[in-house]
Amino acid sequence: MCQLVFKQYVVLGQHCMRGEKAREHHAQLVNRATHARHRNVVAVHARVLKVAVLMLIAAALLVATTIRMSVANRRREIAIMRLVGASSSAIRTPFLIEVVAAGLVGTVLGIGILWGLVRYFFDGVLSRSSNALISASDVLIISPWLILGVILLSVV
Repeated sequence: MCQLVFKQYVVLGQHCMRGEKAREHHAQLVNRATHARHRNVVAVHARVLKVAVLMLIAAALLVATTIRMSVANRRREIAIMRLVGASSSAIRTPFLIEVVAAGLVGTVLGIGILWGLVRYFFDGVLSRSSNALISASDVLIISPWLILGVILLSVV
């Protein structure tokens, strides 16, 4: 039996390799492990992207449903506003304000929960064992863009 010494010997089953052959075998093992990790990261990113797209679709449907319910519940108010001569924009404005406010409240709550989870898991628990993919400061950096996106999507 041979001894396992880094970059000098490689034990392969019952066989021992020395020198250049051992280094080549070690390089192949590292290369395979790197490619496997890369494939796993790509697969996780693809799954996260799919979930994000589904969540965006669900959020859009939720906003549309909220507007429809609000309009249906205020039919009398809308009819009265039309009778007194309100313009279409004057009728539409309260609904847009309501949707923007609901979107902002949901976004701020979501950012707060995301920040807390990232701070606890990535900056706390997982920071001891591996490299974190995101930090709490990253969440705060993207927060204004999320809020701006919600406002733009609510108005459109």
